[in-house]
Amino acid sequence: MAEFELMEVEKARPRSDFFEIGRTGLEMNSGYIQEEFLSDLQGTNAIKMYKEMRDNDPIIGAVLMALQNLVRQARWAVEPFDDSAEAKADAEFLEECMHDMDRPWREFIADAMSMVVFGWSFFEVVYKVREGEAKYSKFSRYGDGKIGWRKFGIRSQDSLDKWEFSDNGEIIGMYQRAAPDYRERYIPRSKGVLFRTSVWKDNPEGRSILRNAYRAWYFKKRMEEVEGIGVERDLNGIPVIYVPPSILRSDATDEEVATRQACEQMAKNLRNDSQAGLVIPALYDDNSNQLFKVELMTTLGRRNFDTNAIINRMNKTVATSMLADFVLIGQESVGSFAMASSKTKMFSTAIGSYMDTITDEINANVIPRLFKLNGKSDSSKLPLLTHGDIETVELSELAQYVNALSSAGLDLTNEDVREHLALQAGIPDAIEVKPEPDPMGLMASTNVPTGPKGKEGDDAKPNREGTKDA
Repeated sequence: MAEFELMEVEKARPRSDFFEIGRTGLEMNSGYIQEEFLSDLQGTNAIKMYKEMRDNDPIIGAVLMALQNLVRQARWAVEPFDDSAEAKADAEFLEECMHDMDRPWREFIADAMSMVVFGWSFFEVVYKVREGEAKYSKFSRYGDGKIGWRKFGIRSQDSLDKWEFSDNGEIIGMYQRAAPDYRERYIPRSKGVLFRTSVWKDNPEGRSILRNAYRAWYFKKRMEEVEGIGVERDLNGIPVIYVPPSILRSDATDEEVATRQACEQMAKNLRNDSQAGLVIPALYDDNSNQLFKVELMTTLGRRNFDTNAIINRMNKTVATSMLADFVLIGQESVGSFAMASSKTKMFSTAIGSYMDTITDEINANVIPRLFKLNGKSDSSKLPLLTHGDIETVELSELAQYVNALSSAGLDLTNEDVREHLALQAGIPDAIEVKPEPDPMGLMASTNVPTGPKGKEGDDAKPNREGTKDA
């Protein structure tokens, strides 16, 4: 074939740069994820197991409660794309939508953080026309006719049936069977939003932060059960029933086998509680030896294993796997404030990364959809959702830092600097700069009022522009 003909063939072929050849390698079959090698942590089994760990374990429960409370206190804000009037109007509209839903924004964020327990959380985005209190539409604080968010409806992890994937392995939807009717429903990803703790292999189920804690939790649970049984047996004694040798023979009659099984069941069920009591036949052989006898056998001395130390070790392993072993510092004889501060800082950083995941997903997919429904197809100049820090700064450390900045020559009278420092310290309004003392009255001719804001003359107070407020 001539060289120019080969060139024409190459032009006719689609370039591989614009389509996928390979796959992510996610192990799944017919929409069911099979990445996990433990059967107890696959599919619906994993949801049940993580729920048990969350609801029954005090260490895990304490860590998750701390996480929820830290996330709830975070500040959420909207940043305009630039300083133009249009960008500021878009940012104001987005903030209105955030606070015009059926449920408060922070409750939605709290539900979204359930991804840390199960590895993922999925929401269906429901819209509404902002028509105020119109009879045939959902309530809105605004009546401008724009399309806003009605709610982010959680589609719980235990309602998941399977996932829908495209031919090249991309997630395109979720099938669920939710209570009370358990009817199959399909929710396309284009109508929902998926939050994940991990995007390895583009796995829609992410990875639970309880996954690495599972082994320690499993052994701790078993050890606690054994410890409880051991305490009960040591306090009450182990039931021992003496029976005639004939009923223990391999060729025992059916009646003797039934008697032996009844005695075995009696030994298993015998407990020293308010219903304790036992009735046995007073039977003796020809030599006046009692045929049936019941005793409680007790142990002497201490056990060779300290179960309390083993359980404490497992507790520490569970907390460490969640970067939250600071919850155990007060229960130990060692540890310092500096160590606790370092550990909580690491925990807060991890939570901040999960919150970044939420904002990234909303900024990339949910906000562009909202503005597209309102007629704005250009998604390159949209406002962004942001979140603040979840851990406040120690005031003593902040004071030392500010003192160092002042010594270095930083202008602390700058409005932006003052507002930031006030926010870090938890002060609602910016720090007011007080005038220097003037015992000789040399500043009397200048307009530097010192009184409360809102009054004239000496009782007035300067506003942020340095002029007197009326």
